[in-house]
Amino acid sequence: MKLLLDAMYTHIIAEQLRLRGHDVVSAHEREGLSAVSDVALFAIAQRDQRAVVTENIHDFMDLDAEYRLDGRVHFGIILTSDQRFPRHAAGGIGRLVIALDDWLRDHPEEASGDSLTWWL
Repeated sequence: MKLLLDAMYTHIIAEQLRLRGHDVVSAHEREGLSAVSDVALFAIAQRDQRAVVTENIHDFMDLDAEYRLDGRVHFGIILTSDQRFPRHAAGGIGRLVIALDDWLRDHPEEASGDSLTWWL
């Protein structure tokens, strides 16, 4: 499973997950990607066959619903919360890295276009 981290997350998460053998990129690691709209970010993730990791539940669930309504499939959305994995508190980033590493080990298959959503 390949992941694209939304711009709210530091690129360090992607780096740490790559060190653990996962195919993960951060919106901050690709020029201009951290400033694109959610619609554009999601489209890029689909082009690259990546699931999106985001806290932006409302917007990405709306995109999921739009895809389903149009009969389109996507490569997945992994939803997190700043409450569970606080990005600005000690240990929050590390806990998210561990949770994503565990999740990726449990879901080693390539993204299949099944339009699945998961909560971490």
